[in-house]
Amino acid sequence: MSHPDITTPNQSRPRAHPAPSAGGPTTLAGATQPKIDNTAAYQGCGLDEDNIRLLEISPAASDTSPLVCTLREATFRSRPEFDALSYRWGPDDPAEKETITLNGYPFEVRRNLRDALRFLRRRTPPRQAFWIDAVCINQGDIAEKTRQLRIMDQIYFRASMVVVWLGAGKYAELQREMAGGGPGEKPEDEKPQDEEPEGMKPKDDTSKHSLSRQQELARYLRTDPYWGRLWILQEIGSARKLEVCYGEQAMPWAAFIHFLTMHNSDGKDGPLRLNTLLREEKYHGSHTLKRLLEEHRDAQCFNPRDKVYGLVGLAIDAADFPMDYAKSPYEVWKDTMEFMNRRNLFVDESQILPTGALVKSLLMASHGDPLSQVIKEHSMNPTDSTQLITDPQSHHSFRLKAIALGCVLHIGPSASEMVSSPKKVSAWRGAIQRVFAAPELGFARQEHDALLDALLRSDESEVERMCFNRPSTVIWRENTKSSLSNYDCNSRSPPPEPIQQAPDRLAPVQPRLYLVRRTPDRTAQKMGVASSLVQSLDLVCGVRSSRRALLVRVVEVGTWNTSVRVFGTALATEDLCGGAGGCDFEERWMSLGKGGNSLDVHVDAGTIFMILE
Repeated sequence: MSHPDITTPNQSRPRAHPAPSAGGPTTLAGATQPKIDNTAAYQGCGLDEDNIRLLEISPAASDTSPLVCTLREATFRSRPEFDALSYRWGPDDPAEKETITLNGYPFEVRRNLRDALRFLRRRTPPRQAFWIDAVCINQGDIAEKTRQLRIMDQIYFRASMVVVWLGAGKYAELQREMAGGGPGEKPEDEKPQDEEPEGMKPKDDTSKHSLSRQQELARYLRTDPYWGRLWILQEIGSARKLEVCYGEQAMPWAAFIHFLTMHNSDGKDGPLRLNTLLREEKYHGSHTLKRLLEEHRDAQCFNPRDKVYGLVGLAIDAADFPMDYAKSPYEVWKDTMEFMNRRNLFVDESQILPTGALVKSLLMASHGDPLSQVIKEHSMNPTDSTQLITDPQSHHSFRLKAIALGCVLHIGPSASEMVSSPKKVSAWRGAIQRVFAAPELGFARQEHDALLDALLRSDESEVERMCFNRPSTVIWRENTKSSLSNYDCNSRSPPPEPIQQAPDRLAPVQPRLYLVRRTPDRTAQKMGVASSLVQSLDLVCGVRSSRRALLVRVVEVGTWNTSVRVFGTALATEDLCGGAGGCDFEERWMSLGKGGNSLDVHVDAGTIFMILE
């Protein structure tokens, strides 16, 4: 289901404990109903990961009688018998809010849950225990909620039955119109697999109206918004036994899927697709964390963190994944990438950036400037953000395949100066003539004009967002005779920089123009814009699946080894001109690779984040 009240984990609800009540509110028309404090119903300490609360629904004389429920704690060690409810929480609309009594206190739920509780009260014996997340977890206790959500898969697996509740409303109305044409309740192990469930087929060959109603019901069931929710993936995928309930009907999962298959002409979607991915293919590769993120990227949830957290319990390779709702979306992204790196869940380096881009889109689809995320992370945890990593095998270090565009031989004016000062443009043209030989000057002038045109058409802040002053926290060593020696970048000592020095990761950007040359080949991409941290002798290196290049710098030269570090990002002219929408990453990578000059670079998660679109 869509778990309630998770969006603002650092905010606590007021604790004005109201007096116990035996039923729902009875306010007069137009009167203001007092705000209900749901935390009043919980007593004692919060739950740990070995305990759960179970709900019991008191019997009632009629269906409209107030709902009265009680909670009791149970340990997993006691092997409690209970059913777990899987449902859709519903919109945050005052008209959708209902009040029940829980442990003697008024307790607010949404209408869909109220309908589910009434349904369960009608059809289950007294003392039947249920686990329902919105009630059995104290939603006002963030620590308890985090602990309980870590074991959601275990809760649904241990349930005797997972009850899928699709709602009342339209289903009850349609069932009344069908006059008995709804699904039967024959046990699934007694039902022939090639026969439509009893009560699903028309009473005779002339009952076309009944058949039409059944097809309409199947369409409602197949397209119910419940199937688009993210948390139901874990609930359905973890369940040992499933029952689907709607209106006044209840039927086993297998019979439900059979009914939809018989009346579905639109291919596999909704529950049919989920049945294949979550149950039929559960142990055949579809439940890796990476595959789950890809397959269910469109699943909906209230809290963006749940785009990851809601799939962890279902994944076969995500044990001990760190879950903490107090973390920012960027921190959850970083946890995901470093977890996958530590567990070798990237088959090869080519998957790192596409996976990072996917997880970023899931967690931060509504965020604009990615730099703001890192600034927030930096201010929250400055110690971690400046800690240098010297072990390339650390899970904090990501290895990317790069191709050198060339070595920086000249640093020009800032992008804003190129727009505002013709004199700076003239000086820049003079530098181009000095760096490149006559056979390349025509191509260089053509690229210069394209670069200037792009700068004139671009907003200054837009250009700044494309380049980042962010030194990577990873430093690695290269053999002095490695591919770096193909360039003049380490032919003389670079400006001294103590390795222990903490980088200024929040320095103003002010991108600068640069010229690069690649020897002995003709330089295909001669210029562009880069972070203001760019220095002469830096290597500009393109990486797969990103139009942003990396500034790679030799920071220390030794007899046998050189120390190397990434100091920011850069864009070549064609990448600045093309824009995110017009950039074919794979075609660009193939073009860069024609001249060879590949090397491995090592970066931290924050640098990965910076070069993603």
